[in-house]
Amino acid sequence: MDAVEALRLFITSYNEDPLYTMKWLMYARHIKLGLGERDVFRMMLTKIGNLYPEMALQFIIGTELWNYGRWDDVLRIFFDTTSSILHDGLGELITNQFQT
Repeated sequence: MDAVEALRLFITSYNEDPLYTMKWLMYARHIKLGLGERDVFRMMLTKIGNLYPEMALQFIIGTELWNYGRWDDVLRIFFDTTSSILHDGLGELITNQFQT
């Protein structure tokens, strides 16, 4: 299965059951209790962020994503997203982390 097909299936799954799909995504990324997959996680969360930026931003902040993976997951999504909403929200989050 190539990346395009995987993204298509992921988006289809998200449209059918967003909660289960995001739980699966966290399992795929979790470095201790999951699969520890960085690239798949980043690619799929960036795609979801481009389609549903408000939800992706709430997901990243609400789950404290950096505790399941690494801060560079947040940075990669920040640089790769085409959504200004997600980009601005993550920029504010990153700025706040530097100030504390």
